[in-house]
Amino acid sequence: MTEEESNVVMPETPVYTSTDKRTQIMTVDPGINGTGWCLWEGGNQWELPIPPIKWGCLNGRRRKDRTWVQVTDELMERFNDVLMQQMPAQVYCEFPQFFDDAGGHMCAAKGDLGKLTFLVGRIAEACATFGIVFTPVVVNTWKGQLPKDVVERRVCKKLGLEKGTIKSHALDAAGIGVWAKLGHV
Repeated sequence: MTEEESNVVMPETPVYTSTDKRTQIMTVDPGINGTGWCLWEGGNQWELPIPPIKWGCLNGRRRKDRTWVQVTDELMERFNDVLMQQMPAQVYCEFPQFFDDAGGHMCAAKGDLGKLTFLVGRIAEACATFGIVFTPVVVNTWKGQLPKDVVERRVCKKLGLEKGTIKSHALDAAGIGVWAKLGHV
């Protein structure tokens, strides 16, 4: 190790034990083009129709000169910032699923399924780094075959929100939260 390397101070990774009082739950809809997230009060306070306390959508900047791995790196920097700021006790994250239909085969042929699985692995790794319980949720488990408009209508109704309040990937993250609480959307 050089003298210069020995002067580098690395930030300490927070260490959490079973005595943690963290109760918030985060739900995540991953995507390289947009990763939606919602933060919920946990414990006995996590009752519906109380909507998430925070939500958002993270994007990596896509350009022709950047690979999907570079876009994922940038997305994960932003996700790690959200994790460090919010420090939930648990993350429920949608897990990719192969569908044996024309769309599923096209997705697999383009490599999108592999890229999404890579991103979910990175999210799981980030959770492990911060001592956050990671729970993968297969897409058919939380929403079945429901189309996006039906999911939006049901999620907004169950959360007492007007349609359009939570948008895009954050809406699916809210749907995962409704599923986590009720067992269905």
